[in-house]
Order: sequence, then structure tokens, then C-alpha cells
Amino acid sequence: MQSSNANCGACGKACPSGQVCQNGACSASCPTGQTACVGVCVDLTSDSNNCGACGKACPSGQACHNGTCVVSCPSGTTNCSGACVNLATDSSNCGACGQTCGTNHVCSNGGCVVSCPAGQTNCSGVCVDLQGDISNCGACGKVCPTGQVCHTGTCMISCPSGLTNCSGACVDLSSNAGNCGTCGHACTVPANGAAICTTGTCGITCNGGYTACGITCVNTQTDSNNCGHCGTICPSGQTCQGGVCLLSCPTGTNDCGGICVDFATDDRNCGKCSNACNAGDICLNGVCTSVIVCPGGQSPCHGVCVNTQTDTRNCGGCDTVCTTTVVNATATCTAGSCGFACDAGFDQCPNACVHLQTDSNHCGGCTNACPSGQVCQGGTCVTTCPAGQIACGGACVDPLSDSNNCSGCGKTCTGGQTCKGGACVCPVGTTSCPSGCVDLQSDTSNCGGCGSKCLPGTNCANGTCVSPPPICNGNVQGKSCGGITTCSCLCYPTADNPSVTMCGNQSFGGHCIGSDCSHATPCKNNGDCRLLPGYFCALNACCGVGAPCPDACCSVCVPTCP
Repeated sequence: MQSSNANCGACGKACPSGQVCQNGACSASCPTGQTACVGVCVDLTSDSNNCGACGKACPSGQACHNGTCVVSCPSGTTNCSGACVNLATDSSNCGACGQTCGTNHVCSNGGCVVSCPAGQTNCSGVCVDLQGDISNCGACGKVCPTGQVCHTGTCMISCPSGLTNCSGACVDLSSNAGNCGTCGHACTVPANGAAICTTGTCGITCNGGYTACGITCVNTQTDSNNCGHCGTICPSGQTCQGGVCLLSCPTGTNDCGGICVDFATDDRNCGKCSNACNAGDICLNGVCTSVIVCPGGQSPCHGVCVNTQTDTRNCGGCDTVCTTTVVNATATCTAGSCGFACDAGFDQCPNACVHLQTDSNHCGGCTNACPSGQVCQGGTCVTTCPAGQIACGGACVDPLSDSNNCSGCGKTCTGGQTCKGGACVCPVGTTSCPSGCVDLQSDTSNCGGCGSKCLPGTNCANGTCVSPPPICNGNVQGKSCGGITTCSCLCYPTADNPSVTMCGNQSFGGHCIGSDCSHATPCKNNGDCRLLPGYFCALNACCGVGAPCPDACCSVCVPTCP
């Protein structure tokens, strides 16, 4: 019953011709891309009074784009009377809002250009009939000599019998719509139809689905001024549906004696008009049902137990439905009273949900409206956006560098990315992975590639998982090794004090050599320097050239003997 044209909302209730059953109610059958809203076909993607859903009107100063109310139209489009249009191609707003291209013209690059109908040719911006135009007879620019006429694309001395010379063209005044009855008397072309000339009198012929009412072509199935027949006007509050004036009821309700009711829940019109339930019974899904007993804190509403303190469809009592016209808000029921709550990210003002940081009508405070020519930025009214910036939510931003509006309003860079040149990019030296911008050379969770994790206890070095290098403790255990905290050297105990370590590149004879043993270090009596390869004692007669230092004869270690 929710979609059957033969049983729409109730058994035997058939929708009139030209209508369809939607949610149990008959409504106008709209073309592809349009939706029936209270009997009128609208485009929910661009209609400012029905933006995204029937009855959802955009606030003053906003336009509807792709089913969403926006402060300003996207790049390449302009707000014309609440709709975002392309001034370069829109024939109703060509180059500027309200600039309409005339007959036989289309909008191209913001200018109206000629687009001739079948049988005519564009000659220097004018549509002409090469078969009968004296200035373009058979071809553009071919002018017939003075005194001749053009007929079937050929210049002739005079018109054939039955035709009349009208400005050089041979026409039949009894049937030519451009010269009907007399030369120059053109018949008016109606919308959704064409002009005709019959025995020298103008008339019209209408396209399929349209009826001639006077000099206009109308759809008598939906036209409230010609409903069913020409001149039948529907009373206020009614619309023409299937050629009949009917009460314009919301979706899901039906007209019962001039009152919109819901067959699924109305106890006096349960399932159909005038079908009243017995005393004590309720209407549940279009069927009279006995009353149920509800647990504490709940009440029966049409066979269902509800909490009338919080139920938005039965707030304070059955059938009291909470709604809200506030944009960016959701209807609520609190303590049995209807209200509204703002959607996430919006600030609540009396009867409005706004961004106090960006809303020009509520800038920094609910009652603070920005003067004309200014926008709200950071809760402060500022002048109109400078060159290179765009207004996003009433705020001026640079789409080339704003990470919250990168290349367009609302396009936010995440995961450590920043906006550069209108694109979200990671810092130099990092790569974009699902977890964000990371350094593949050192990140243990993304070592060498996104998602490549190192085992516990290992580090990532140059994009490879490796064991950590030893830590040099230094000359005193627990301290830094000469200022070096991590190095490629190893630590060894010295021979004379096992508790003391030194940082060196290798161990020789149980001692540390390398960065801590230089040629300026005094020689030990136990002959430490003798154990260091490449070092010899100096300033002692017992040290031969090129010979290692004997024990207890050295005073200073040098690379070679003098």
C-alpha cells in the first residue's frame, strides 16, 4: 500500500492518471532528477526552498548546491536567485544573472550565440531560410536582383501562382506562420508548442501531454489554473493532481473531507476515510487494535509503548510530533516539550544553529551581525576577502595553503599533512601512510615501507630494522663517554682498574684503545703504550728507531720513535 498505484494507502484507493504512489500517498509523477514536493516537481539539488529534502529552505543569502545550502557557490558558478549557475553556459543567466538568450540562441562562453532550428541556416548570426530569403537565396550572401523573389533557393522574376511576395520570399498567406493573412504578420510561438496558420488565421498546436488553452499550452493534469479543463482554477491550499483539485497533503497523509490524516494511525480514519475504531481500540498500521498495557514511565500510542517525555513523535502525548525549521539542527523532546539541538560543530543561538567564528549574521555572538560588505573571520567581522582568498563558511581562507580548506571549502588535510599549492602534502623527508606522515628511514612501525613494523627491541635505521648499538658508559660507569652517548665503539675495562671503562674502537690486550688513547697520553710503568700497535716511546735512550718501547722506559707515547 506504500507504493501500489491501485491501492495507495488503503485498499481500492487508486491514484489518478499522471500520479504515482509514494509512501502510501498519491503525488505528481515527476521526470528523472526531480521530486514531488507538495504536488510540485522540484530539483532537490538546486531548489533553495527544497534543498536536499522537501521543505528544507536555505537561509537568506545562501544558495542550494548539490542538495546543500552554501554561503557561496563553488568555483565556476554564481548565486542567481538562490541557485548556483554557470554564467558561461546557462541560457537563462548568460554572462550575468537574469540575462536570458532569445529565440534561436544558446549561451556559450557567457555570450548568446545563434542556434538555428531545423530548416534554417546561420548567416552572419541570423537564422534564415535559404529556400525563401531574398538576401540569402540558396546560400548565405546570395542576393537576388532587384525586383526578383527567392523561391526554393532560386531567384525568380515573380512568385508562382497561389504564393505572395513578402519581402522577396514567396509564401502562402493562408498557412505561413510568419506571414499569416498578410505579409509580416507572425504568429506568436507558445511554450511547449508551436505556432500555426490556418486559412490566414493564427493558432497554436501543443506538444504531447499539453492542451491548448487560449494562446497557451498547459498540462491540465497538474496546472492549478487549468485543472482537468481550461479555466478550472483550484482553490487556495489545493493543487491539481491528475486533473482534479485536491487538498495538498504532506507525504504519508491523505485527504479525508478536507483534512489531512494518516491512515496508519488515525483512530477516526483507520485504513481509510471515516473508518473509526471502537472505544478503547487504537489504529495500528491501518488496523483497529485493542489497547495494550505499558510498563511504568511509558504510554500506549497506537499500539506501541512510548516514553512521551522523550519520544519526538509523541512528545507530551500521542501524535505530538516534534519538528524544527532550524537549519543544521535536529528536533528533540525533553520533559515532554519539543525543542531542538544543534548538529555537531554548530553553536546554539535562539532559533538558530551557527558557527560563531564564521557566520556573518552571528559573528562572535548570537546577536552580532557583520555590516554589509564584511565577512566573519575568527569571530570578528572583517572586510570582503582579498584577492587569492575565498569565503568558506563566511570566513576568508587561502585555498592554496589553508589545511582546513585545501583547494576548496571543507577539504581538510589530515595525518600531519599541510596544504601547499592547493594540495595536501607531507613534510619533506616523510611519506604519507595510513597512520599519517612518517619517516620510512627511522619509523619502527613503517620501516622502509608503510606498515612494515620492526620486531620489539630493534630500531629502524636507514629504512632497515637493526639491533641497537651499545651505549658507551665512559671513563666512569654510568656517565657519558667523553660527550658521546651512542657510538660505534665498544667499551672495555682497563687493566689497572676493572671498574673503569674506556671507549675505543677495539680491545688490545684487555685495554681500550682508539679515541681515548692519544699520542699525548703519558706512558704507564706497566707498559700500556707498548701494547698499542703503531705507538712507540720517545725521550728515552733505550727506545730504538722503529722498535717497540721496553717496559718502564717510556715517558710519552708517540706514533714513531724519533
